[in-house]
Amino acid sequence: MGFVDSFPGQKLVQTAGPLTVGDVSVTGIAAAHQEIPVDPAATTDVVYVVEIAGVRVAFFGEIGQTELSADQLSALGQVDVLVGPLSNANSVMNATNKKGFNLARQVRARVLIPMYTDMDTTKLAVAEWKGFYSTAPSLTLSKATLPSQPSVLFMGGQAANYGSLLHLPECNW
Repeated sequence: MGFVDSFPGQKLVQTAGPLTVGDVSVTGIAAAHQEIPVDPAATTDVVYVVEIAGVRVAFFGEIGQTELSADQLSALGQVDVLVGPLSNANSVMNATNKKGFNLARQVRARVLIPMYTDMDTTKLAVAEWKGFYSTAPSLTLSKATLPSQPSVLFMGGQAANYGSLLHLPECNW
């Protein structure tokens, strides 16, 4: 912890629990890099819920669980935006076992932003949710601009390719 402790102010490290700075709150929820059960005392992954300006964003990191527990779902609350993997070799998550899809279905966010994906999982995602892409370096989301129907938003290096290959509209919200 010497490196972490060298920075001033409050720190967000891989632990469960709350952190509030001004009008931003961050809650860490114990999760597992592979399967449940989750051991909060020795967690292998942490799901972070960031709430700012009334928008709840969940960041799933390298979660590898097949499903979320009732306690995890309760701690998550109503999520507006889920940033999570659909395919990730490190968490044994892919288009065949659909672990990422199972988690996203449980959360029921208005927007899913995949962190890890491949063409197989991308095709499955746009078959299940309305698909969009964005090549913008940043995006401003608010409760008012979130889509009314569950959507998947591809961002990053492959976004334009997915948009072109799958005939997705560019995000304008």
